[in-house]
Amino acid sequence: MASEIKIPYADGKTKTEKVEICTNKDRNSLRSKGCLKLECLPKEKLKRIKFSDVVADSGSPGFKICHAIGGKAELIEFKADDQWYSLDRCRLGKEFVNPGVLIDEVSE
Repeated sequence: MASEIKIPYADGKTKTEKVEICTNKDRNSLRSKGCLKLECLPKEKLKRIKFSDVVADSGSPGFKICHAIGGKAELIEFKADDQWYSLDRCRLGKEFVNPGVLIDEVSE
């Protein structure tokens, strides 16, 4: 579905994008249309990451994995069914997934 995404920045500015997104009915998972089947993920880089290496007392494991594979972690708002939702995403070029997906893709 076509949607608006808002990316708020610490300086108070907000960037708005219009993108094709895929989300579940609970709106707690988000992917770009081009990453629906996770084809946008760098599988070789993910294979080299161990979950135990990204778990720490502070920080999001999903965000740490995102940075390790060359992505940019962002907090966003997206619109679906005329309602706004807040999530995070890992942007890889023009494609993105929510960081929780990355946790499932790394080795234990």
